[in-house]
Amino acid sequence: MTELIASCRIPVDPPQGLSANALRHLSGWRRQAVVGLLRTASAYAARASAPATPYAGPVSLSVTIARSKGRKRMDFDSAVTSTKPMTDGLTDAGWMKDDSQVVAMRIRQIRDLAGEGWIDVAMRQAPDNDVWP
Repeated sequence: MTELIASCRIPVDPPQGLSANALRHLSGWRRQAVVGLLRTASAYAARASAPATPYAGPVSLSVTIARSKGRKRMDFDSAVTSTKPMTDGLTDAGWMKDDSQVVAMRIRQIRDLAGEGWIDVAMRQAPDNDVWP
């Protein structure tokens, strides 16, 4: 197991408008507002657990998306697309220097029994076999 660098819970259900299949339905300022909401919420939630200095090496992210009541499970492509503003928010919070350092991502989806929705994210050093030369 690799070293855990940081982890947090973001109290936001990923907006449906960010999925790969829904992008054509949001345009212009609406899409920017939705992206900004998730990015800002992620940055605020992640600041408390940020390392003293942004991590500089390759990292892997473990993401658990807990869907709110009435939300359907996203396909993998949509789940990855909907987490892009989250990784930008983690960078804004000082977890890493740039989100291009993410070399692996594990995404798990569950149902939030409370019905509200949230995202748990953990950042670890990437194992040597996950890093490409």
